[in-house]
Amino acid sequence: MYSDIDKYVRTYEQCQKSKNSKHQRPVPLTPLPIENVFERMHMDFLELSTTPDKHRYLLLVVDSYSKWCEAFPLKSMEAKVVAKVLFNEIICRWGSPRCIISDRGANFMSKLVQALCELCDVTRHYTSSYHPQTNTACERMNSYIIQSLRSYCNKEQTDWWTTTAC
Repeated sequence: MYSDIDKYVRTYEQCQKSKNSKHQRPVPLTPLPIENVFERMHMDFLELSTTPDKHRYLLLVVDSYSKWCEAFPLKSMEAKVVAKVLFNEIICRWGSPRCIISDRGANFMSKLVQALCELCDVTRHYTSSYHPQTNTACERMNSYIIQSLRSYCNKEQTDWWTTTAC
C-alpha cells in the first residue's frame, strides 16, 4: 500500500506542481581518513568555575585515532598560552601532528599559533562557526569531563584543578 501511494504521489501531476521543491538530497559526506596515532589532533576550550588558584579554563587536546585525551588547566585563553601548551606539552612530547582541528576562536586563529604550526609543518582546519558537532572528538570528551567533575568535585565545583591534576 505504501509503495502504491508513493508511486501515485510521484506521478500525479497536481501533486508535483504544488509540491514544495526545496527538499534537496544531502551532499554525501566522507570521513577524513586517519592512518596513525597523533596524526590529527582536536583542540577545544572548556570553561569551568574559577578555582582559588585562578584556574578557569581547560584546554582539551584529543587524538582522532586513539581518542587519547589530554587536559591542561589554564588561567587564561590567550594565544601565547595556547602556543606554549601546544609546543611544550604536545609537539615536544608526541611530535608534530599532521593536522590540528579547532574552532574559530581568536586564540586558535592567532598569528602566533599560525607561525608555530608553519614551523612544525602542521596543517590547521577549523570547524564551522556555531556548529560544534564538527569537532565531535572534543565535544564528546567535554561532556565526559563535565560529568566526571560533577561527581568528584565539591558542591561549588572549585576544586576541579586538584581533581584533574591527580
